[in-house]
Amino acid sequence: MSNLKKSLVLVQKGRIKFDQFIARTRSEFRAMAGYLMRRWTPPEWFTLDDLEQELYLGVWKYIAKFDPSRGVTLEKFIIYNAMSCAKTQLHKARGVTISGSPDRKTSNIETPLSFMGADVHEGEVLMASILSEEAIAEEELVEAAERKRASTIALKMCENDLERYTVLAIRESGSLDAAGRLLYDDIDHRITLRLNSEEHANRFVLRHARAVAQRTEVSC
Repeated sequence: MSNLKKSLVLVQKGRIKFDQFIARTRSEFRAMAGYLMRRWTPPEWFTLDDLEQELYLGVWKYIAKFDPSRGVTLEKFIIYNAMSCAKTQLHKARGVTISGSPDRKTSNIETPLSFMGADVHEGEVLMASILSEEAIAEEELVEAAERKRASTIALKMCENDLERYTVLAIRESGSLDAAGRLLYDDIDHRITLRLNSEEHANRFVLRHARAVAQRTEVSC
Protein backbone atom coordinates (compact mmCIF):
# COMPACT_ATOMS: atom_id res chain seq x y z
CA MET A 1 0.00 0.00 0.00
CA SER A 2 1.38 3.39 -0.99
CA ASN A 3 2.06 6.08 1.60
CA LEU A 4 -0.68 8.28 0.13
CA LYS A 5 -3.27 5.51 0.17
CA LYS A 6 -2.37 4.53 3.73
CA SER A 7 -2.51 8.14 4.91
CA LEU A 8 -5.88 8.72 3.25
CA VAL A 9 -7.35 5.68 5.01
CA LEU A 10 -5.95 6.85 8.35
CA VAL A 11 -7.30 10.40 8.08
CA GLN A 12 -10.66 9.19 6.76
CA LYS A 13 -11.07 6.87 9.76
CA GLY A 14 -9.95 9.58 12.16
CA ARG A 15 -6.78 7.80 13.23
CA ILE A 16 -4.64 10.81 12.35
CA LYS A 17 -5.46 14.52 12.26
CA PHE A 18 -5.48 16.46 9.02
CA ASP A 19 -2.29 18.35 9.86
CA GLN A 20 -0.59 14.98 10.38
CA PHE A 21 -1.93 13.87 7.01
CA ILE A 22 -0.37 16.95 5.41
CA ALA A 23 3.00 16.24 7.04
CA ARG A 24 2.93 12.62 5.86
CA THR A 25 1.96 13.39 2.25
CA ARG A 26 3.79 16.65 1.50
CA SER A 27 6.06 15.10 -1.16
CA GLU A 28 3.14 13.53 -3.05
CA PHE A 29 1.07 16.70 -3.14
CA ARG A 30 4.08 18.87 -3.98
CA ALA A 31 4.63 16.57 -6.99
CA MET A 32 0.97 16.97 -8.04
CA ALA A 33 1.24 20.74 -7.75
CA GLY A 34 4.42 20.70 -9.81
CA TYR A 35 2.72 18.64 -12.51
CA LEU A 36 -0.17 21.10 -12.78
CA MET A 37 2.17 24.09 -12.96
CA ARG A 38 4.14 22.44 -15.77
CA ARG A 39 0.92 21.86 -17.72
CA TRP A 40 -0.47 25.37 -17.25
CA THR A 41 1.84 28.25 -16.38
CA PRO A 42 0.29 30.49 -13.72
CA PRO A 43 0.98 34.20 -13.10
CA GLU A 44 3.89 35.05 -10.83
CA TRP A 45 1.69 35.72 -7.81
CA PHE A 46 0.17 32.21 -7.89
CA THR A 47 2.91 30.03 -6.42
CA LEU A 48 3.57 26.33 -5.99
CA ASP A 49 2.62 26.68 -2.32
CA ASP A 50 -0.73 28.21 -3.31
CA LEU A 51 -1.47 25.29 -5.62
CA GLU A 52 -0.42 22.76 -3.00
CA GLN A 53 -2.80 24.38 -0.52
CA GLU A 54 -5.64 24.16 -3.05
CA LEU A 55 -4.95 20.43 -3.43
CA TYR A 56 -5.20 19.88 0.32
CA LEU A 57 -8.40 21.92 0.49
CA GLY A 58 -9.78 19.63 -2.20
CA VAL A 59 -8.86 16.59 -0.12
CA TRP A 60 -10.58 18.04 2.94
CA LYS A 61 -13.68 18.92 0.94
CA TYR A 62 -14.14 15.51 -0.68
CA ILE A 63 -12.86 12.95 1.81
CA ALA A 64 -16.16 13.02 3.69
CA LYS A 65 -18.04 12.51 0.42
CA PHE A 66 -16.31 9.24 -0.51
CA ASP A 67 -18.76 6.44 -1.22
CA PRO A 68 -17.15 3.00 -1.76
CA SER A 69 -20.35 1.71 -3.38
CA ARG A 70 -19.57 3.79 -6.47
CA GLY A 71 -16.80 1.37 -7.41
CA VAL A 72 -13.95 3.90 -7.23
CA THR A 73 -11.08 3.54 -4.76
CA LEU A 74 -10.56 6.18 -2.08
CA GLU A 75 -7.18 7.14 -3.53
CA LYS A 76 -8.48 7.65 -7.08
CA PHE A 77 -11.56 9.53 -5.86
CA ILE A 78 -9.55 11.95 -3.75
CA ILE A 79 -6.76 12.54 -6.26
CA TYR A 80 -9.22 13.21 -9.08
CA ASN A 81 -11.32 15.67 -7.09
CA ALA A 82 -8.37 17.39 -5.37
CA MET A 83 -6.69 17.87 -8.76
CA SER A 84 -9.95 19.22 -10.21
CA CYS A 85 -10.34 21.73 -7.37
CA ALA A 86 -6.74 22.89 -7.66
CA LYS A 87 -6.94 23.08 -11.44
CA THR A 88 -10.03 25.28 -11.22
CA GLN A 89 -8.15 27.79 -9.06
CA LEU A 90 -5.15 27.58 -11.39
CA HIS A 91 -7.32 28.36 -14.41
CA LYS A 92 -8.90 31.30 -12.58
CA ALA A 93 -5.41 32.58 -11.80
CA ARG A 94 -4.53 32.22 -15.49
CA GLY A 95 -7.42 34.52 -16.29
CA VAL A 96 -9.57 32.05 -18.22
CA THR A 97 -13.24 31.24 -17.77
CA ILE A 98 -14.08 27.90 -16.17
CA SER A 99 -17.01 27.13 -18.46
CA GLY A 100 -16.43 25.00 -21.52
CA SER A 101 -12.93 23.51 -21.74
CA PRO A 102 -10.62 25.70 -19.61
CA ASP A 103 -7.75 23.21 -20.08
CA ARG A 104 -7.52 24.26 -23.72
CA LYS A 105 -7.88 28.00 -23.22
CA THR A 106 -4.89 30.31 -23.59
CA SER A 107 -3.76 32.09 -20.45
CA ASN A 108 -4.74 35.71 -20.06
CA ILE A 109 -1.99 36.78 -17.66
CA GLU A 110 -0.99 40.40 -17.26
CA THR A 111 2.71 40.88 -18.01
CA PRO A 112 4.66 42.56 -15.18
CA LEU A 113 5.86 46.03 -16.10
CA SER A 114 9.47 44.98 -15.54
CA PHE A 115 9.14 42.42 -18.35
CA MET A 116 8.10 44.96 -20.97
CA GLY A 117 11.53 46.38 -21.60
CA ALA A 118 10.27 49.91 -21.14
CA ASP A 119 12.59 52.69 -20.10
CA VAL A 120 11.87 54.77 -16.99
CA HIS A 121 9.80 57.41 -18.82
CA GLU A 122 7.74 54.87 -20.77
CA GLY A 123 7.18 52.90 -17.60
CA GLU A 124 5.90 55.98 -15.78
CA VAL A 125 3.52 56.82 -18.61
CA LEU A 126 2.21 53.27 -18.78
CA MET A 127 1.78 53.05 -15.01
CA ALA A 128 -0.05 56.39 -14.95
CA SER A 129 -2.40 55.06 -17.61
CA ILE A 130 -3.05 51.89 -15.67
CA LEU A 131 -3.65 53.73 -12.38
CA SER A 132 -6.05 56.16 -14.01
CA GLU A 133 -8.52 53.30 -14.63
CA GLU A 134 -10.70 51.63 -12.03
CA ALA A 135 -8.78 48.67 -10.68
CA ILE A 136 -11.78 46.39 -10.16
CA ALA A 137 -9.99 43.18 -11.16
CA GLU A 138 -6.98 44.10 -9.04
CA GLU A 139 -9.18 44.78 -6.02
CA GLU A 140 -10.85 41.41 -6.45
CA LEU A 141 -7.46 39.71 -6.61
CA VAL A 142 -6.33 41.48 -3.45
CA GLU A 143 -9.52 40.46 -1.66
CA ALA A 144 -9.11 36.85 -2.82
CA ALA A 145 -5.48 36.79 -1.72
CA GLU A 146 -6.40 38.24 1.67
CA ARG A 147 -9.15 35.64 2.16
CA LYS A 148 -6.70 32.89 1.27
CA ARG A 149 -4.10 34.25 3.71
CA ALA A 150 -6.66 34.60 6.49
CA SER A 151 -8.09 31.11 5.92
CA THR A 152 -4.60 29.59 5.98
CA ILE A 153 -3.94 31.18 9.37
CA ALA A 154 -7.38 30.19 10.66
CA LEU A 155 -7.02 26.57 9.57
CA LYS A 156 -3.84 26.27 11.61
CA MET A 157 -5.75 27.46 14.68
CA CYS A 158 -8.60 24.96 14.29
CA GLU A 159 -8.78 22.33 17.01
CA ASN A 160 -11.45 20.06 15.51
CA ASP A 161 -13.24 19.13 12.29
CA LEU A 162 -16.25 21.35 13.00
CA GLU A 163 -14.03 24.43 13.08
CA ARG A 164 -12.32 23.36 9.84
CA TYR A 165 -15.70 22.97 8.11
CA THR A 166 -16.56 26.48 9.26
CA VAL A 167 -13.32 28.09 8.06
CA LEU A 168 -13.51 26.40 4.65
CA ALA A 169 -17.17 27.36 4.25
CA ILE A 170 -16.33 31.01 4.95
CA ARG A 171 -13.44 30.84 2.50
CA GLU A 172 -15.53 29.24 -0.24
CA SER A 173 -18.61 31.41 0.20
CA GLY A 174 -16.61 34.60 0.62
CA SER A 175 -18.29 35.82 3.80
CA LEU A 176 -19.43 34.82 7.27
CA ASP A 177 -23.06 35.52 6.38
CA ALA A 178 -23.05 33.19 3.37
CA ALA A 179 -21.12 30.34 4.99
CA GLY A 180 -24.10 28.90 6.86
CA ARG A 181 -26.22 28.75 3.73
CA LEU A 182 -23.38 27.07 1.83
CA LEU A 183 -23.12 24.32 4.46
CA TYR A 184 -26.88 23.84 4.70
CA ASP A 185 -27.36 23.68 0.92
CA ASP A 186 -24.82 20.83 0.67
CA ILE A 187 -26.79 17.71 1.66
CA ASP A 188 -23.65 15.83 2.75
CA HIS A 189 -22.55 18.65 5.05
CA ARG A 190 -26.10 19.10 6.32
CA ILE A 191 -26.25 15.46 7.39
CA THR A 192 -22.68 15.25 8.70
CA LEU A 193 -23.02 18.40 10.79
CA ARG A 194 -26.66 17.67 11.76
CA LEU A 195 -27.91 21.05 10.63
CA ASN A 196 -31.67 21.26 11.13
CA SER A 197 -32.21 24.55 9.32
CA GLU A 198 -30.39 27.43 7.66
CA GLU A 199 -30.72 29.38 10.91
CA HIS A 200 -29.10 26.49 12.76
CA ALA A 201 -26.30 26.47 10.17
CA ASN A 202 -25.76 30.19 10.67
CA ARG A 203 -25.47 29.71 14.44
CA PHE A 204 -23.09 26.80 13.87
CA VAL A 205 -20.80 28.96 11.71
CA LEU A 206 -20.93 31.91 14.10
CA ARG A 207 -20.10 29.79 17.15
CA HIS A 208 -17.12 28.02 15.63
CA ALA A 209 -15.85 31.08 13.76
CA ARG A 210 -15.88 33.02 17.03
CA ALA A 211 -13.86 30.27 18.76
CA VAL A 212 -11.22 30.25 16.01
CA ALA A 213 -11.07 34.06 15.90
CA GLN A 214 -10.52 34.31 19.66
CA ARG A 215 -7.77 31.69 19.49
CA THR A 216 -6.14 33.54 16.59
CA GLU A 217 -6.19 36.87 18.45
CA VAL A 218 -4.52 35.31 21.49
CA SER A 219 -1.73 33.82 19.37
CA CYS A 220 -0.96 37.10 17.59
